[in-house]
Amino acid sequence: MTLILYFRYITDAPLLMSVEIKTLIHKSTDLQNDSTRLSPSPNPIVINNSTNSSDDSDSFNSPTITPEYIEDISNALAESYDAILPQFNTNPITISGGKTAGCGSFGTVLITHIPRQKEPVAVKCVKLDPKVKNRELQMMRVINHPNCVRMIRYFSNKDERTQQTYLHLVMEYVPHTLYSFNKHYIRQKREMPTSWIKMYSYQLIRALVYLHGFRIAHRDIKPQNILVNPRTGVLKLCDFGSAKVLRPGEVSLSYICSRFYRAPELAFGAQEYNTQIDMWSTGCVIAELLTGRPMFPGDSPVDQIIKIIQILGTPSSEDMVSMRCPNLRVKIPTTRSRDWPTLFPNGTSRSAIDLVSKLLVYNPSRRLTALQALQHPFFDELRDDEDTLLPDGSLFPPFFNFSQEEMVISRGEVSKIWTKHKSRFPQPTFTSSTGSPNTVLHQSFGPNAPPSSRSVRDHSLSISSPTNTNIPQPQTLDPSSEPISAISEPLPSD
Repeated sequence: MTLILYFRYITDAPLLMSVEIKTLIHKSTDLQNDSTRLSPSPNPIVINNSTNSSDDSDSFNSPTITPEYIEDISNALAESYDAILPQFNTNPITISGGKTAGCGSFGTVLITHIPRQKEPVAVKCVKLDPKVKNRELQMMRVINHPNCVRMIRYFSNKDERTQQTYLHLVMEYVPHTLYSFNKHYIRQKREMPTSWIKMYSYQLIRALVYLHGFRIAHRDIKPQNILVNPRTGVLKLCDFGSAKVLRPGEVSLSYICSRFYRAPELAFGAQEYNTQIDMWSTGCVIAELLTGRPMFPGDSPVDQIIKIIQILGTPSSEDMVSMRCPNLRVKIPTTRSRDWPTLFPNGTSRSAIDLVSKLLVYNPSRRLTALQALQHPFFDELRDDEDTLLPDGSLFPPFFNFSQEEMVISRGEVSKIWTKHKSRFPQPTFTSSTGSPNTVLHQSFGPNAPPSSRSVRDHSLSISSPTNTNIPQPQTLDPSSEPISAISEPLPSD
């Protein structure tokens, strides 16, 4: 028997994670030991089998990164084979005080401090329900990438009063979402600098190259699920509650992904799709950063289809077949596509419009893949511009610290990202996929560092100053303030 962790969308906030939590002692069920006892074979293959008993250390043995390793991990995630996944510290900890950052159908997120951890952490609490699959924990145990939020540890506890078991995911804390960051510019009636859009878009796509290498589709990419730190320029993809390993021929839920960012094949009801649905969502996010508004703001699932057709035109019969919905019994209005430049503000970069136009395509096989998008000319400035810095004068975050996993996943294709410019940017430093995740974020730039003599151009941003108070602080999510979110539109799990 294989241990499977379950999860359901919560309609009421768990009482265990209120703002005024006082010395809550968790009596934990050791998930790690459970997975060992319930292992499907007497001698399971354990790639990373060492756990550290320290409260603040969660390192494990370094595996040999090969295509077979990537395939094994992907299959383990798809089949909920727990024993083969990397092990983490599951010791119970005491949570005292904190601030609620989000509360809704997914559970509750608390910003707090834990013992032996200097920086604040985000603790996500969800109910465990044996009737619904929960893949998020397994995903978080595997995902280790500088542009994906990092899980520090996890543990479970049982509420003695309600007898309900809760799973707690302790993750690194990133102060803002791309949604709030973009809103800052919208309120000031300013356009986000193109350099920021390039920097954040590049990191988002780089995260997808990594995820899609494991055949993991995030399935809910939207600005609210993208964390950013304006002071460092780092972006991290979060909320893997809807993520799933997609295998050819396997049926999956079509009612997935927040509506504004839902790929047309999902909108048309396709149940066989691939990771290209994430690339459509990414195109929607980039377009929103460029225009300051959602590209397809549908009021309902049907209206969403209409909004897409109004811009892309009527899909051809070939498009319908490619989206695996040829027998759709819906009358589709006939209309021509609009010219892409007319959809963006004057002065928008041609390469930016070209990138969006190649992501927002009906036929999934004709959309740019994550790896292709990462090599798009729109991002050339990140490779060869010697005069761009963050507004406070600090260096951009590392863009070329490719890990061994990224090299294996891309079959070395990521080298094309820097080969053209390797006179300025030497061969990337490979980051150990199992080293301390903090090392990736805080390491010196090494050979990937832009020249230290760079000067700030015209990308000043008032919220970059550490003493500036205009940065919107984390707040409890309000369905009325979010155009679409997991709170106002809970997504079922398949």
